[in-house]
Amino acid sequence: MAELPDTQVSTKADIEASEHRLELKIGALKSDLELQLSELRSELGLEMNGFRSEVGLEIRGLRSDMDLKIADLKSQFQADSAETKSEMRVMRWMIGFTLAFQLATFAKLFLH
Repeated sequence: MAELPDTQVSTKADIEASEHRLELKIGALKSDLELQLSELRSELGLEMNGFRSEVGLEIRGLRSDMDLKIADLKSQFQADSAETKSEMRVMRWMIGFTLAFQLATFAKLFLH
């Protein structure tokens, strides 16, 4: 029976040694995972910056295209508007002449 406590003591020491080794392994794995996570975050940050840069360039290109198209549409609208205004002036003169001619005709019919 005297050996039983010695066996329990050696088993307890083995368990504590195993526990200590496991804690060391867990600590090493934890630091390795933290390092990998840090590297991943760094790579992801670089990728995101590259993506943002590409998207920014694309947006600037689209904006300049849109600005050119808007300017072109404005100039076309102004040209069309000027043409319509000139046509309206001609139409007003035509209506004015016709109205004056009709008034002169009615005046001649009723006054003579």
